[in-house]
Amino acid sequence: MNNEDVNNSPLEGFELFDNSNMSRVVDKITITKSNQLNFPAAFYKINKIEGKKGAMLFFNKTARKVAVQFTDDVLPQGFKLALSNDGKYGAYLSARSFLTLNGISDKKYAKRYNYEKIVGANGQTVFVIDLTKGEDGGGDV
Repeated sequence: MNNEDVNNSPLEGFELFDNSNMSRVVDKITITKSNQLNFPAAFYKINKIEGKKGAMLFFNKTARKVAVQFTDDVLPQGFKLALSNDGKYGAYLSARSFLTLNGISDKKYAKRYNYEKIVGANGQTVFVIDLTKGEDGGGDV
């Protein structure tokens, strides 16, 4: 269907949902048993992570929270963001050192987590997960 057909039809103003781009909608951050942080396709698209190459990780030991800040480049103190199937399935990063040094590598943390999106006064966005509020995702996480 071309744009002219849409503009002269009852679908004017509607956008086509392309189901081929997303197999399922999981808008969460996952810590896996293989010490990765996964950002599923829904999270990746909703939060416009496309084009980001790295991430900085922060840990609040007292509150047991992890913060992720995506970066345009891979910074020396950061982590490289890898795409799953060219981003079709989202992205992930290998965080074994971060998880181990912060005592988060135990399998009990391998779960899906809701996140809080926080925009700072400087305009930088971080995504925060609370390790005390994970949910089992069923199957292998």
